[in-house]
Amino acid sequence: MNSVFAKHASNVVELFHRLDDAIAHGFLDKFPPEPGVYLFLEDGTPERIGRTNNLSQRLKNHLRQDHGSAAYAFKRARQKLGLKPTYRKGSGRKDLQKDPAFVEVFRAEIERLKTLSVKYVVVEDIAEQYLLEIYSAIEYGFALDEFGNH
Repeated sequence: MNSVFAKHASNVVELFHRLDDAIAHGFLDKFPPEPGVYLFLEDGTPERIGRTNNLSQRLKNHLRQDHGSAAYAFKRARQKLGLKPTYRKGSGRKDLQKDPAFVEVFRAEIERLKTLSVKYVVVEDIAEQYLLEIYSAIEYGFALDEFGNH
């Protein structure tokens, strides 16, 4: 195994346990402006893993009414309405934001996020963030479709 990769990978299990054992915070709590990996939980059950260069800003962005920032709420709204991404002109994110039925579900998903709890671990190293994100997704049994290419 490549020695640089091995060095990054050697920390992943410990980082996962730190994340898993972290204190759960309310979604509206203050978070540090540090890089790291975060975990959304609903009633204590892990639901979503993510990584960021700024925990504070990213978690705030999840609550914005903008499809580009609140990507998780947008994805859940799309799933609830049975809408698959088409990548065709006229049916993209901006177009869905003009649909009152979609906007209603999207806003409800943003409100739901406010009820979730969040665990996080500060991770400075970008390679370790990537590895921890996918390792955690596998450990928690999340679908890996978000790691696919477009």
